Amino acid sequence: MMKLIRSIVLALAVLASSAARAQIEVYLRVPHRQYLLGEPITTEVEVRNQTGAPLIFDGTNRNARFAFDIESDADTLRSAKAAPKANTTIIPAGQTALRRVELQSACDLRNPGLYKVRAGVEWGENNYYSARSHVTLIPGPEVAQQVFSRPGTDAPVKCSLRVLSRNDYDLREQRLFFCVENKVTGARESVADLGTLLRSYDPLMQRDAAGRMHILHNSAPNRFTHSLVSAGGQLLSQEHFASDLQTPQMINQEGTITVRGRAWRDGETRRATELLRP
Repeated sequence: MMKLIRSIVLALAVLASSAARAQIEVYLRVPHRQYLLGEPITTEVEVRNQTGAPLIFDGTNRNARFAFDIESDADTLRSAKAAPKANTTIIPAGQTALRRVELQSACDLRNPGLYKVRAGVEWGENNYYSARSHVTLIPGPEVAQQVFSRPGTDAPVKCSLRVLSRNDYDLREQRLFFCVENKVTGARESVADLGTLLRSYDPLMQRDAAGRMHILHNSAPNRFTHSLVSAGGQLLSQEHFASDLQTPQMINQEGTITVRGRAWRDGETRRATELLRP
């Protein structure tokens, strides 16, 4: 009899647990498995509300909370919870909400390594989490750098160009990034994605009289890209040049930097020739 009672209690507990899990379903989508350290990581969090009541994430009537649970591959695994500001304030009963969350702004991911991330909703005394996604942050090999002091201060800043391959087996997945780092602490302050990179030619980087950085790199067959980046690391503009008849050249005239070459048009497929350094 006692064995039968224990079996019934266990079955009821399993059913109750399954019902609780089904009340809120959370799904996390991370576009890539590898990111450059400091690069923005935009995730998608999908929440299905099957509680029979609205989920309210803001205001005096708040009854729910978004959260991330993260484990790192440091010497000792540690978990950290972070709650991004909810831009979806109410999810009515029976409805699904999809929101984008920039993971770096929600969580402090400042060290390279493997992170195991899951998104969740805290509702009442229960927590509902997605499956874990694995994200690897790598420093990225450096292909160019410049060190200078910020205007009005003596604080040294290091600007570098770094490369990341989304797929180790496909060189077409390589991308070029502009990074700003504190030279003293080594902390990476900002990262700008400059687009795809062909490794046939070394990227060029020069600083103009206004403190902005100009980068010229081979971004596709028969195409070079000129990127203008602010001193703080924000991508301001990009323009593309063809390299079939004459390879584009970066010209520096007393701190004024321009790129000379023929404008690139969509559909051109002839390969780049030779990168002529000024």
